[in-house]
Amino acid sequence: MICSAISSLSITPAAAATGWQLVETNSFQEIWYALSDAQEFKKVRWIVGGAGCGKTTTATMYAQKNHEVFVILCDEDMRKGDFVREIARKLGFKTCGMRIREILDLAIESIIQMENPLLVFDEGDKLNDNVFHYFINLYNRLEGKCGITFLSTDYIQHRIDCGLKPQTGKAITRFIPALGVSSLSWNQPPIMMYLPFAKPTD
Repeated sequence: MICSAISSLSITPAAAATGWQLVETNSFQEIWYALSDAQEFKKVRWIVGGAGCGKTTTATMYAQKNHEVFVILCDEDMRKGDFVREIARKLGFKTCGMRIREILDLAIESIIQMENPLLVFDEGDKLNDNVFHYFINLYNRLEGKCGITFLSTDYIQHRIDCGLKPQTGKAITRFIPALGVSSLSWNQPPIMMYLPFAKPTD
């Protein structure tokens, strides 16, 4: 199912206009698999890769080819209200005049009603501590009901080690184990993985 979905990809008009063509690299296929796994089994995944390795491109193409996939671009200047409103905007809601709690409740209720939703937080390592901590509330209410994937550089390792507030770091590590080099070719894909992936050894 995953292979057929990948093989059916087509060049977008924007890409054609610029002369760019999509190349299915190993990283592209691994990211695609991780997104599919998170969506199908409603799991949390955190994909770590260097700038330019194709994380954003793959997530964008995956969202175009699959229903109920929402890619949220994160930013270091985002506050809690910005974070929640961006999720709601991706879901198609107008939030003018609504309080943050109302927007969050509306977004969560909408996601829960979906058959197979997936939230993808691109550049998730840029979120500040307050937004990270607020995300835990979102995760607690969507656990087992929605797939969640973060895309980031390995800067997140530094933040987990020494940059996050104690309560935030503790909350995050409840569902994200320590970073390590892993391979998606295993039967049980790891929650957090580096790109490129190391092959499992005997």
